[in-house]
Amino acid sequence: MGVGIGEAGGVAPSYSLIADYFEPSKRARAMAIFSFGVPLGSAIGVIFGGYRNNFGLARRIHYYGCDRTSSCADFPDFHA
Repeated sequence: MGVGIGEAGGVAPSYSLIADYFEPSKRARAMAIFSFGVPLGSAIGVIFGGYRNNFGLARRIHYYGCDRTSSCADFPDFHA
C-alpha cells in the first residue's frame, strides 16, 4: 500500500514538473533520466545486497539497525 501511495503521490507530479521545466525538445531526455532511476536503484540494491551477504556484513547491519526497527523478529537465531 505504501508503494501505491508513493507512486500516486510522487510520479504524476514529477512528470508534471518535468513537463513544466523542460521545453518540448529536451523533455524526452529529462523523462528518460528520471525513469532510469528505477533500474539504477534496483541494480545498486542487488550489488549492495550481494556485497553485504558475501562479506558477512548482514549480521552487523542487522545488529545496529535492530534498536530502531522491529526486524529482529525476522532472525530467530539472533541473540542480543
